[in-house]
Amino acid sequence: MTRIIFMGTPDFSLPSLKLLIEKTSHEIIVYTRPAKPQGRGLEIEPSPVEVFAKEKNLPLYMPGNLKDESTVHAIKKLCPDYIITCAYGLFLPKTILHIPKKACINIHPSLLPKYRGAAPINWTLINGDKETGTTIMFMDEGMDTGNILFQKKLEIFPHDNAETLAIRLASLSAECLIETLNGLERGTITPKPQNSSEATFAPLLKKELGKIDWSQSAEKIHNLIRGLYPWPGAYTLLDGRALKIFASEVLGEENSKEKKSGTILLELAAGVVVTTGNHPILIKEAQLPNKKRMNIAQIFQGYRGKKILG
Repeated sequence: MTRIIFMGTPDFSLPSLKLLIEKTSHEIIVYTRPAKPQGRGLEIEPSPVEVFAKEKNLPLYMPGNLKDESTVHAIKKLCPDYIITCAYGLFLPKTILHIPKKACINIHPSLLPKYRGAAPINWTLINGDKETGTTIMFMDEGMDTGNILFQKKLEIFPHDNAETLAIRLASLSAECLIETLNGLERGTITPKPQNSSEATFAPLLKKELGKIDWSQSAEKIHNLIRGLYPWPGAYTLLDGRALKIFASEVLGEENSKEKKSGTILLELAAGVVVTTGNHPILIKEAQLPNKKRMNIAQIFQGYRGKKILG
């Protein structure tokens, strides 16, 4: 029987772990990140993978890091055929990469070598791409630089944000993983080196990235909003207060040339229409500090300040 160590942490990892259990007869051992304090109450919440592994009574390990000698020794003792990582959150050191009898495999939600790094789903939306995909790859000592085993494309829908696209990519990744493992066992997959000259990068997201520049095009603003949803979120300023924006829609009409970018032109039931560097944009949902998320039109009911976002 093939023994697999599966390393994953967030919801994105779950479809691949579930399909490994449902579609194969492999022995599965789970590694996930230990629970950390989250939210304003700093409550300790287990990862989705931890919860699932305990529900299914799967062998479960939660080391704080992978460089500790005891952790490396424990993995060696398990004698895995494969180590599979999927949004695990820790980089595998060289000491672990050479442990499996067959290979270390990573699931990466982009069409490598495009968008190597920590946030490929977000950056593909921020950059306005029309398609993305999943790559199953051998792991090496670089950041997403290993040989490609399998790739499959996925169309990006106009209404997608980082949350909805991640759900679709997680499902696709699970299917691709099973196909890859079956192909490796049959000997029908030939690893393909990446062309590093074509590489692009998807660095970690920072909160400052979310500040909206209303002089940019409506398309760029819309892509930023959906690419940063739900975290860290796009935002603007309203009378000096941060206004977090969750949903938008590009409108085809011409801008009002007399109005400064960021000016609220219309208040509708669906939201407010704001000027940009080209077309108006409809802003639908927003949230002021210490307030609930709501239809932005509600925020401006009875509002007496300047209706300019900046």
